[in-house]
Amino acid sequence: MGEASRLSRLLPDFTAAAGEGPVRSFCRAMWGGVKDGTLKPDSANRPNGLTRVSAINERALELAFAILLVRHPVLNCRIEDRAGFPWLIPLNRGGRPQVELLDYRSHHDEADQDTVEEAIGALVWRPIDVETGPLYRAYAVAHGLTGSHIGLVVHHFIADAVAIQILMTELRHIYEIVLRGEQPRLKPPGLSYPSYLRAMTNWIEGGAGAAVLSQVIDRLKGFPRFDLSIRHGATGASEEFFVLEAEVASKIRATARTLGTSPFTVLLAAQNIFLLPYCANATVPMKVITAARELSPLVNIVGNVADRMVVLSDLERCSSFSDVVRQTEKALAWCRRHALVRYDFIQAAPEATGLSLAAPVFNFRTIGREGASPGATSASKADRPLRVPPLQAKRTRPNDAYYLVVTDTGDEMRCDIRYGQGHITGFVEQFRKTLFDLCSDPAARFGMR
Repeated sequence: MGEASRLSRLLPDFTAAAGEGPVRSFCRAMWGGVKDGTLKPDSANRPNGLTRVSAINERALELAFAILLVRHPVLNCRIEDRAGFPWLIPLNRGGRPQVELLDYRSHHDEADQDTVEEAIGALVWRPIDVETGPLYRAYAVAHGLTGSHIGLVVHHFIADAVAIQILMTELRHIYEIVLRGEQPRLKPPGLSYPSYLRAMTNWIEGGAGAAVLSQVIDRLKGFPRFDLSIRHGATGASEEFFVLEAEVASKIRATARTLGTSPFTVLLAAQNIFLLPYCANATVPMKVITAARELSPLVNIVGNVADRMVVLSDLERCSSFSDVVRQTEKALAWCRRHALVRYDFIQAAPEATGLSLAAPVFNFRTIGREGASPGATSASKADRPLRVPPLQAKRTRPNDAYYLVVTDTGDEMRCDIRYGQGHITGFVEQFRKTLFDLCSDPAARFGMR
């Protein structure tokens, strides 16, 4: 059964789940990291956005944020521990929204862009007190450099990258309308995050969800051993930025077109080959980020819908890169059929049997040619827009082997890798060469092991 038709059977449950009040979050692993100190609090501020506006009017800004909070009340929550699970507890709706102003309109006008961005960074990366709430931080930047900006930080408990884009689009639209003295006319926000959480919990704990959950766990019982011992004690940076230049990126896209697949799948398949020597058998484990947002009811949810999906690719019978791509596609298809089973629900079952699900994590995103990423430099410093600077403090290292994010800008592909349980010496050079060789002739035969 396809994802859309399966989800359509859940829609009555989503409708029935509407309502306010406390609701259990899926982010149990994140909550555990916050409590035991393995997750740095500022790392969870990563979902944030900054956008240019025509002018700064503090009263209009407060009103715009107030409207946004009514549309998405999950922003105005705190986290409470209940038997080891994080619960979202709504705060009182009274009072004016909290909006911080970075004002460079007077004697600070001479401040350069780096100074302003440093002030933005100090505000954005200040940890959010999740147990007190609210789980957002709103701010504005008034200055004479590149125009005025408004920004929003939302804790990762309740927002992923898609959610912050939705919020920033709505916020700018609402603010500009309010600034003109007009009445905002907006479409209903759609499915609320608490409704989604309740519906998914009901489905998982019901007969249909329990059956699918059992299938997922049975498959994970064959999770291959991923040998990390060769990396223990290795030296090197815990995080690296690197670029897959236009030539390599073009080969990746051309290979995807030739094989009728996506650049994401090509990159995942190349990692499967790259990691094969570190696996106990011909099945390679990878965790990829999924949001199931291709399903229309989930497209516009403001919440943390993204989750890790364990992909097990069996390469036993593969003799060419095109074979590996096909096997990777099959593994992805299996996982997508079960994408509604959140990782947070299944992680306890394998751990109870002593099974470790440690594996590399891969995330892929497209931002267009004009986008920027933390590791990149602009052609002209004067031309680049005001931005949120990258987190300067060392980020929390992942519990898995590594966490790789590839951002496709439309030209090159910019990469950020954080190493977790050890360090793969020479990863960047080896991975770039693997990609180039495989994409040069994807049909060429070679020995897999």
